Amino acid sequence: MAYVLFSPIGTTDPVRDCYDGSMLHIVRHYRPKLVRLLISRELWKNEESCKWYSGFVNAVSPETEVSFCDVLEEDPSDFEIFPALFEKEIRELLEEHPEDTVLVNVSSGTTQMKTALTVLASTTLPQVTAVQVRTPELKSNKGKGHDAPGADLSDALAALIDHDPELNAPNRCEELKLENYVARRLRENVRAMINEYAYEAAWDLVRENEIYFSDAAKHAVQGAALRKQFELAMAVTKLREAGLNGILPRGCSGDEAKALEFYLGMKSDLQGGDYARFFVRMSPLAEEMARYTLKKRYGMDVCRYLDIEGKVNDSSFRKDFPDFETYDNKTHSYTLRSDYPSLWLYCRMIKYCAYKQGKPDGSLIERFEDLRKLQVLRNDAAHEMKAIRETDVKQFWKRAGLGTYTQENAIRWFDQLFKGIYSDRGITEDMLKSYELMNGAICALL
Repeated sequence: MAYVLFSPIGTTDPVRDCYDGSMLHIVRHYRPKLVRLLISRELWKNEESCKWYSGFVNAVSPETEVSFCDVLEEDPSDFEIFPALFEKEIRELLEEHPEDTVLVNVSSGTTQMKTALTVLASTTLPQVTAVQVRTPELKSNKGKGHDAPGADLSDALAALIDHDPELNAPNRCEELKLENYVARRLRENVRAMINEYAYEAAWDLVRENEIYFSDAAKHAVQGAALRKQFELAMAVTKLREAGLNGILPRGCSGDEAKALEFYLGMKSDLQGGDYARFFVRMSPLAEEMARYTLKKRYGMDVCRYLDIEGKVNDSSFRKDFPDFETYDNKTHSYTLRSDYPSLWLYCRMIKYCAYKQGKPDGSLIERFEDLRKLQVLRNDAAHEMKAIRETDVKQFWKRAGLGTYTQENAIRWFDQLFKGIYSDRGITEDMLKSYELMNGAICALL
């Protein structure tokens, strides 16, 4: 791993008493490929006169390149100038050395410089590693002398305790484990969105602030957003890249697996309070469940009677089921038309098959009729310029004869319906809680 060091220069640099100054000590132990120094006008005179700073760096680490920021003309005790200045300089280093670890020395310079660097490392610059250098011996520099600029470098280096292995001089560098407050707030917001099933919003937030998130977290959140959009192949790839294998339910395949995944996504809409999206998606699922019921339970493959446009071929269907329109002896006879099949038509087909095959299936037929009643909300969402609120859902839920609406009751009702339709596919509770399990796994990565 290669390192790049950004360091302000203070009066204890490059050496003090018989010890390295903070900047030089970091150079000695990390051997960075580049050191960029920020220096005041007053201290710049030392570099101009005898290469006091670059000379020490090159003597300790000959392979290290030394560069300088523009000479600081402002008052080094003025805190306000440093956050923007330091951020500009460090971002340039990050852009120039994207594959390297950028170190920032938070032990050199004025108190204002050290504070500004520490704040940046814990807020807007999560990519950098803040390094402090502990003070030797009495943990204080009080009373310690300075080597004067212009002294012989070789003599000064020879006298450094940090340079003498026989003295077992310790490495006084310490990488600070700073909690980044911006990252923490972002993680909290993303966790809240994930637990509210707002995956697209979570992914937008992560994408806009990607420097604060690990690759695994980014892949996981993107995978969840793709899953919610029913982009299942891409979702599986991203979740696998995040180390989350087997998140999507196993045990189903083909159309049944697609129906399960579609239902789980639809259920997450209800759990997240997106009622319009839930009821719009309810119709295609209800129709798919009806087709599955007709085929698996009664042996009627409706797809055989659909033309290339997906419309019912009424003559072909009427040929195989000649009494379909009149079997129930209604006063007003039903006429089959060449049109796109609706849930109403599927309900009639189920009733017809149950009648002809002597399978009453009252509760099953009743559930499909309930779904048809709830389609009023779907029609409002799809065709009307209006929102669907929880109060609307409560009203229609009661009107459909389903009792008092609560989110828990509704989820239980839909879960039982789905498990009943696909009873031969071994749908388990873990399968139905797949999104909740995914949420927990993603939050653990954040």
